[in-house]
Amino acid sequence: MISISEATVQDIPFLQRFQEHILQMEREYDPFHKPAPARIYEDHHFKRLIARKDAAVFVAQEKEPVGCALCILSASSEHWMTYRNKGTIAFVYVKPDYRRKKIGQELLKKCIDWLNQKGADMIRLKVYAQNKAAHELYTSLGFQDYLTEMILPKI
Repeated sequence: MISISEATVQDIPFLQRFQEHILQMEREYDPFHKPAPARIYEDHHFKRLIARKDAAVFVAQEKEPVGCALCILSASSEHWMTYRNKGTIAFVYVKPDYRRKKIGQELLKKCIDWLNQKGADMIRLKVYAQNKAAHELYTSLGFQDYLTEMILPKI
């Protein structure tokens, strides 16, 4: 049975491995990602995220962690927008053998509930246009296409 709880510092080695898989997948979509071993989060970043009151790292576990998701609440710096507190979801990952078992959906619901309890006026996340499976997961939970970011690679 899968359980979902907030991450502890003991989960950091698993979070680092999940990060490697996330970045490997993102490198397929994004020509601007640096090659491995480039990382977004080092151990000290995870420790700070786990300790923050305005952030939560959730881990789905069976006997060991099989997935994760990160959510952060921040005051909006976009004074021209109607929302004041913005929720952000990122770092969503489920190990391949555990996909299509609603674990990603449960991790996202946990993030959405947490952000709503903290007072988020809106919640956003980013997804690569080519990542159809993730896009389907997010839209199944009510997320809507909102903004398309386009790039012009240097030729």
